[in-house]
Amino acid sequence: MNRGMVAVIGIVTASSVALSGCAQNPRLDAVITGHALVRNPADNPSARVGVIRAGRPVELGPHVDLRPGDLITTGADTSLLIRYPDGNEVFVGPESRIELGSIRIFFGNLLMKVRGAFEVRTEFISASSEGTIYTVGVDRNGSAVCNVLEGTVRIASRGGGFEALRSGAATQVSWMRDSKPASRPLAAGELEQTRQWVQEIERLAPAPPVNPAWMLPAIPLIIWMSNRDHDRGSDRTPPPRGDPPSTSTPDKRRAPYPQ
Repeated sequence: MNRGMVAVIGIVTASSVALSGCAQNPRLDAVITGHALVRNPADNPSARVGVIRAGRPVELGPHVDLRPGDLITTGADTSLLIRYPDGNEVFVGPESRIELGSIRIFFGNLLMKVRGAFEVRTEFISASSEGTIYTVGVDRNGSAVCNVLEGTVRIASRGGGFEALRSGAATQVSWMRDSKPASRPLAAGELEQTRQWVQEIERLAPAPPVNPAWMLPAIPLIIWMSNRDHDRGSDRTPPPRGDPPSTSTPDKRRAPYPQ
C-alpha cells in the first residue's frame, strides 16, 4: 500500500484513540506486505508485525487468536486485517501500534468496517456509528479527521466544546482539539482509493463462510413450525368452485364472475 492510500484512510500519530463496541475476541486474519498475502508471518522477515501479550511475544502463524490487552505493532509496508466473530473488520495500516479490548490506537491508522454499534475516541472527541465504513485520524498537533465512506457517524465533543453532529456518507469532518468541526464532501478519488485498498485486502483474505453450526439448536423449532403450518393448512376449507351463488337481484353492471 502506498503512502497516498495511507493518507486517505487517516493518519493517527502521537495520540491515543479508543474504540469500544468490540465485545467478542477477534482474530488476526491476514498480514499483507505490499500487495502480497503473507501465509506465515513467523517465516517471513518482510512481515514486520508483532503481538505482545502480558509482556511476552506471541508466536505468529497463519491465523492468531487475539485477546484483550494484546499490543499489536506493524512496520513499514505491512498491513493487518482483524476480524471479529460477528463480521466486523478493522484494517490496521503500516507503522501502527494498537491495544486490543476496546481498541486503543497509539499511532498509525485504522479503518473500521462494522455492522453494529462502534465508537472511536480521541482525547477530545468521540465518533460513533452503527453499520458503516469510516476512518479516524489524529496527528501530533491534535488535529483530527473522520472520513465517512458509508452510513452515518456521530461526532461529539467529550468536553462539551461543540454540539454533536452527524456526518453522512462521502463526507469528511475535521477539527483541532475541541474546536468546532468543519465538514466537506469527499472527492470521488479519495473514496475510490480507500475502497480499492479494502477490496484488495479482502480479495487476498476473503471472509470465511458462515458456520452453520450456530443454527443446529434451532432446527427442531424450524421443523415444528413447518409441520404446524402444514397442519393448519390441511384443516382449512377449500374455496368453492364452480358457479357463484345466485342472488335475487343481480347487478348486471358488475364484472362477470370468473369461470
